[in-house]
Amino acid sequence: MLRRTLVKLTAALMLAGSVGLAQAYTAGEHYLVLEAPYPAAKGTLTKIWTISCPFCYQYAKLIDPTLDRDVEKKAGLKLVPQLLETPGEMNRAASEFMTYCRQLDEKAGRNLTEDGSLYRKAEMAWFAAYHDRSERWKDADALLKVAYDATGIKPADFEAARKTPELQKETDNQRWAYESATRYGVPAYVVNGRYLVVANKLKGYDEMVKLIAELAKTK
Repeated sequence: MLRRTLVKLTAALMLAGSVGLAQAYTAGEHYLVLEAPYPAAKGTLTKIWTISCPFCYQYAKLIDPTLDRDVEKKAGLKLVPQLLETPGEMNRAASEFMTYCRQLDEKAGRNLTEDGSLYRKAEMAWFAAYHDRSERWKDADALLKVAYDATGIKPADFEAARKTPELQKETDNQRWAYESATRYGVPAYVVNGRYLVVANKLKGYDEMVKLIAELAKTK
């Protein structure tokens, strides 16, 4: 399902606007309303991803940079990538590290999807290691080393930050994304923490952006 979606969206992106609105959008078909919305995500398009998901990697490379610009311009939303934390020490460590990157990027005024952001450096380094080089990590230290090397973040600085209540709380708050992943899988795009886009029901990239813009106005 996601493979077909990726092919359609990538083709539409390359055609740059050849696909128009072809149908009305219906709840339960083109988008899902989350039973447990996350109000703090208002004003954002949350992209939920995991390291092991090959489609998340392809979307990050081919779709997200353009989608970021388009949803800000046409929907007034900020694209916010969010790593889905699944059970396990390594996954918790990865979530905490991405929270730390997010904090540093926001403090520096960097967009999370831009090439110079710490978040994207860590994200793409993990993707490339896992999918391009078939690396598998035996523990959290090995996983984090990939991110340290890519971002230049010092292990001691992260270890100090991850002990703070602020970082732990922010990381815990991201667990609202479980419902989206359970209902649709990853990658998943959620408008205002409430509306989950069903991308494989749409006829291309332009229609996805148009739906996102309409959902952004929905109360």
